[in-house]
Amino acid sequence: MDAANLAGKTILVVEEQPLIALDLQITLKQANAKAFIARNPEEALTRISQFDFAAGVIEWRPQSDQYRRIARALKKKGARFVFYATHPPEDVTTARGAPIFIKPERPEKIVAALARLVGAE
Repeated sequence: MDAANLAGKTILVVEEQPLIALDLQITLKQANAKAFIARNPEEALTRISQFDFAAGVIEWRPQSDQYRRIARALKKKGARFVFYATHPPEDVTTARGAPIFIKPERPEKIVAALARLVGAE
C-alpha cells in the first residue's frame, strides 16, 4: 500500500483492546491519516459529533446495539466504515454492506480497505 493513500483523511478507530487500537493507529499514521481512538461506544459517539471522519474501524460486539449506533452515526455524516470482529456476525444484514475483518487481521489490510472505501488509492 502506498503510504500516502490516506493523506488528509481523518479515521475513527473504535476498539476496546488497547494494543489492537494502537497498532491500527500507528498503521493509519504511517498512511498519513489522522487517527482518533475511541475505547467505547460513548466515546465514539462523542468523537463523531465533534469531528468529520472520512472512515472508521468499528469493533463488532453483537451483544450491544451501541456499535450499530456508531455505524449509523458515521453513515449519517457520509463516512465509510469496516467492522473488526472476533467472530463473524451471524446476521449479515448487521454489516450494512461494510467489509468485515475477523481478528486477528494485519492492520495494513484494514488500512488498504479503508483507502479503497474512501477513494484514496
